[in-house]
Amino acid sequence: MLVPIVACGLVLATVMGRGIPILRHDWRIPTAAAATGPWIDTFFDGWLGTGIGSAQPYPTFYLIGFALRPFYGLGSAALTTLLIAVTVVLAARAAMFVARRLGATPWAQAGAGLFAALNPWVYSKYVAGHILMIFCYAVVLGLLAEVLRERPRTWALVLLAAFSVSQIEFFLIAGPMLALWASMRRRPRALAALAVAALPIAYGIAASYHAIRGTPFNLSWQRSQSLDLGQAALLQGYVFDYARAFGAVALASFALGFAALAGLVAGLRDARTRPVVAVAVLALLVSSGTRGPLGPAYEWAVAHVPEVGVYRELYDLVALVTIGYVVLLARGAGRTRWGGAGIAVAAAAFAGPWIAAPPDRFFVAGGSLPQAPFPAGSGARVALEPAFQPMQTTDGRGSGVDPDAFVRDGRATPIDECFPSFPVDSALGYAAFRGDDAYLEALGVGSVVDRPYLRTNLRTLRYQWIAMAPVVERGRSRALVPHALLAMSPGVPQLASIGNGPGEAAAFFGDAEPDRVRAFDAQRGTNDARAAWVDARLGFPTHPEWGNAYGGAATQSRLPLALPLPAVGTSVLAETDGDLAGDDGAVVATAATALHWYALRDGTRSLRCRGTCVVVLQARVPAGLPEHVPERDAAAVPIAFVRPWLARATIPAGPASTLRLNVRYDPAWRAVASGETLRHVRLDTALNAWVVPAHRAFAVTFVETTAAVQFALELIAAATIVALAGFGVREDYRARNAEKGGAARSLADTRTSPASGQTMASSGSSQRTAASRDGS
Repeated sequence: MLVPIVACGLVLATVMGRGIPILRHDWRIPTAAAATGPWIDTFFDGWLGTGIGSAQPYPTFYLIGFALRPFYGLGSAALTTLLIAVTVVLAARAAMFVARRLGATPWAQAGAGLFAALNPWVYSKYVAGHILMIFCYAVVLGLLAEVLRERPRTWALVLLAAFSVSQIEFFLIAGPMLALWASMRRRPRALAALAVAALPIAYGIAASYHAIRGTPFNLSWQRSQSLDLGQAALLQGYVFDYARAFGAVALASFALGFAALAGLVAGLRDARTRPVVAVAVLALLVSSGTRGPLGPAYEWAVAHVPEVGVYRELYDLVALVTIGYVVLLARGAGRTRWGGAGIAVAAAAFAGPWIAAPPDRFFVAGGSLPQAPFPAGSGARVALEPAFQPMQTTDGRGSGVDPDAFVRDGRATPIDECFPSFPVDSALGYAAFRGDDAYLEALGVGSVVDRPYLRTNLRTLRYQWIAMAPVVERGRSRALVPHALLAMSPGVPQLASIGNGPGEAAAFFGDAEPDRVRAFDAQRGTNDARAAWVDARLGFPTHPEWGNAYGGAATQSRLPLALPLPAVGTSVLAETDGDLAGDDGAVVATAATALHWYALRDGTRSLRCRGTCVVVLQARVPAGLPEHVPERDAAAVPIAFVRPWLARATIPAGPASTLRLNVRYDPAWRAVASGETLRHVRLDTALNAWVVPAHRAFAVTFVETTAAVQFALELIAAATIVALAGFGVREDYRARNAEKGGAARSLADTRTSPASGQTMASSGSSQRTAASRDGS
C-alpha cells in the first residue's frame, strides 16, 4: 500500500496544494460555497439552468454526483481532494495487481503502480482539469485487475462496471469488452450493472440525438488534435503541451517504451491480455488522426461521419495506450529481476516533473481572485463581463473556464456559458461588443456585473471564431430591465418569415411547414472562412446580427455554395457586407445589417460571395408574411422551479393567450394543467411557449420530459446497483466460507488418507495461497 499512498500524496500536493485551481483549460470547480450543491447537481441533471437552459443528453457522471451529494457541505475543495485521492489509489493498486497476476516481480509491480499514477498522460489531464476522465481511467484499470483475479469479486465487478459509464469515450470500448467477458464467465450481476448504469445515458442520447449530431465538428480542429505517433507512444503529444517537463526524463520514457515493446509478443499470445494489447495498439494508431497511417480514412470519417466526434480530443485515447503499457511491462521485462528493478527506477523518475514543474504552476489559485457579486433572487439572470471564455487575469495569468459562471443557491443564474449558443451568444455579443443590452433584457437578464480583474483571451479565440473583426469588450456594471421568466400576452403567436427578434412573440412559418425550408450545411474540412463556407455559428459572438437557431454557412472566400433546393420560387435567408451573387452573376443580396429573405432567380444553382457573407436557409416563403412582428406587451406570472427541468405556476384567468417561458426551446418541454397538455410552440425561434384558450385561473406544471425520465432512470439505476453490490457482497462471503469449508475437509481427508496425504496437502496449500493472493 506504500506506493499508492506516496503517489497520492504527491499528486494531491502538486494539484490541490494551493486550493481549487482556476483559469486553466477545463477546470470547472466552483470556489463559492453556495455553488457546491448546484455544481454537484449538474452531474445528474439532464437539463442545466445556466444560460437560458440547455439539455445535457448524457450526464455520464450521475453516479459520481449521487455519491458526492450527501457530502456537499464539505465544500468543493474537500470533495475534489477526495475524488483525486480515490482515483490515484485505485489506479496505482489496480496496476500493481495486474502486474502481479501477470507474473511481474515485486519491483516491477511497484513500478507499474507509480507509472499508472504519474505518467505524462495523467499529468496533462490534471493540468487540463479532466479529473473525472482520470477517475474513469482508474476504473477501467480496476476492471482489468478484477477480471484477472482467479476469483473476481462480484461486488467489485458491479461497482466498477457501473462507474465505467463515467466517460463515454472509454465506456464505448471497455463496456462491450466487459459485457462479452461477463457473458462468457456467467457473471449476470456485472452484466446487469453495466446495462442498468448505461440505460439513462442511452435514453438521453436517443431522445436528443438530432441535437447532438449537430454539434460543430470540423477537420481543422481535428488536425490540431492529431498526435505525432512517436509522441503518442511516449504518452505525450497533447496540443497544449502541458507535459513538456517530462522532456527532462526522456531517458526513462524511452526505457519504459522499450520495456513495453519487449512484452508485445507475449502480450498478444496470452489470451488474457490479447484484447487489451490490441485495443492499446488501435488507440495509438487512431490517436495519430490525420498524421498517422490511418490519416486518409480518418479525414473521410470526420467529413462524413459526425459520430466520430465522440473522440474529438484524440489525446483522450492515450489513456488506453497507458493501460496497454501496464500489461506489456508486466509481460515483458517486468518478469525478470533486473528488468523489474529497471522499470521501478524509470517509473520513479516520473515523479521528477511533478516535483520540479508541479501542475499547479499552470493554475491561478481560486482564493486569489475576488468573487463576483451575484444579485439575490433565484428567478433572475445575471450577465458577467468579460463574457466570453477562455478567460485570464488582466496581467495575463491563466487561460480557462470562467471561475464565476456557476449557479448559486438563492442567487441570480449566470447567462454566461462555456460554449454559448444561440441566442445567448448573440445577446452577449451585442452587449459586449456593440453596447446594446436589449437582447440580454429580452432573455431575462436584470444586471450586468463587470469584473475588471479578468479579460477574455481573444488571442486564443481568433483560432475558434470566424471573420473576426477587431473587437473591444465594453466592461461596466449596470442594471437592466429584464423580461419576466414566465409571461402571458394576449392572443396567439403571429407567424413571421424570420421571427427571431428578442421579445416579438412570433412563430417561424417553417415550424408548421418544415418541407418548405432547407438549411445550408457548412463544410467540415476547415474553420477558416477565407478558405471555405464554414459553420456560421462560430461567427455569432462578433457578428451578433447573424444569430439564428439554424446555423448556416459563412465565408469570405469566392468559392461556390450549392443550393439545397431548386431555385424555382424560392428565397434565401442571408446577410452580407458586400454582395451575394448567383452562378449566373446576377446579384442576389447587397450590403445589409441584418438577415433578410432574398428572392432567387429561376435556374440559380449556387451562390458566390464578395466580402463576408452568411446564408442560413432556402425556402418557399409564403406570400404576405412579415419578416418580424412588433414586440407585444406581456404580463409577468410568478413561477417556482423545483429542479431546472421542473416548475410550477398559477395562471390567472383571461382570454386566449400565449404563455411564454423564457427558457431555451426544446420539444421535450411540456405544460400540463388538470391532466391535459397545452399546445407547445417555438417562440422567436429560441423560447418555449404554449397557446392557452380563454380560461379561468388554473395551476400548471412545466416539465422537460427527457430530463425527468432520465432522472427517474438514474435513481432506479443507482438503487439497482447498490442492491446488486449488496447481493455481491453476500455472494462473495458465501463463496469464501464454502472455500474455507472445502479446505477444512481436504485437511481432514489428508489425516485419514496417508497414501495421498502429500498430494492433498499440496492442493489445499495452493488454494489458500491463491485465495490470499487475490484478496478473496
